[in-house]
Amino acid sequence: VSHEWIYQYVYRDRLCGGVLYKDLRWSRRQRKKRIYRLRERTRYGDAKSIEIRPKIVDKRKRLGDWEGDTIVGTQQKSSIITLVERVSLYTKMIKPKTRGSNDTGKEIVKIFNQLTGAKHTITFDRGSEFADYRLIEKQTGMGVFFAHAYSAYERGTNENINGLIRQYFPKKTDFRLITDADVQAVENLLNHRPRKKLGYLTPFEVYCAGDSKSMKTEILAA
Repeated sequence: VSHEWIYQYVYRDRLCGGVLYKDLRWSRRQRKKRIYRLRERTRYGDAKSIEIRPKIVDKRKRLGDWEGDTIVGTQQKSSIITLVERVSLYTKMIKPKTRGSNDTGKEIVKIFNQLTGAKHTITFDRGSEFADYRLIEKQTGMGVFFAHAYSAYERGTNENINGLIRQYFPKKTDFRLITDADVQAVENLLNHRPRKKLGYLTPFEVYCAGDSKSMKTEILAA
């Protein structure tokens, strides 16, 4: 019995009026057709594509390679910046004052300059909020790269973490009504949750704990 067979069984049960689907972490929603409108996008000039990102990042054999995104609140009025380390799943979250690229860039710089752990590269999508990538590169010393448009799978770790965050802040949440303490509380929950992928260590233990060097070596070698 595969996991896919189990999911199909649950979905068939739902069609017959069953309620097994309510026990899933995410209940499958009806997909909506998306209508994309042409809009002016920020020109990224000399921004580096994911295609020229160091190959070691794909191998996930070192700590310090990050993915970044924003979760947008109701009516596109507010957001939360999410940054995820690809190996440890260690996550940083912060609510910027505005969704503009200037505030977003400054907050990202602030986060990374406060971190004492590894930080080599970060990969964003091509949202206009990351237009201040030059500032991030200059003030953090990290290499900044951009995924291809409409290619969320190229930042799959970040997308998965965003899904977990949505359990605490569902769609249509107005982040203007959420406090910094609320955001910090969710960040702490994610970073101290044991993960099967990490041998049931927590992201904090893998990325931050000073006495976990041997544990880190085991995971990176897996």
